[in-house]
Amino acid sequence: RLAAIANFSALGLEPGRDVDLEQLEQESCVDGWEFSQDIYLSTIVTEWNLVCEDDWKAPLTVSLFFVGVLMGSFISGQLSDRFGRKNV
Repeated sequence: RLAAIANFSALGLEPGRDVDLEQLEQESCVDGWEFSQDIYLSTIVTEWNLVCEDDWKAPLTVSLFFVGVLMGSFISGQLSDRFGRKNV
């Protein structure tokens, strides 16, 4: 979902507080997407083009990362208990 383009700050409004973003007219991706590189030259979203119908993939990568962290903590905990602890 792409939000309609509007310069809310020029009107003295703050999106999310003064403007109900859910009520804006949505427009679909017709000719692709052009990314601003003012702040970041490259991100995962720009490299893999995770916009329009593929926008669900960006939060999926974060979820998969944290699932890996969770599984890694259990595995490394078991390994450190088995091989890291020495009898004194």
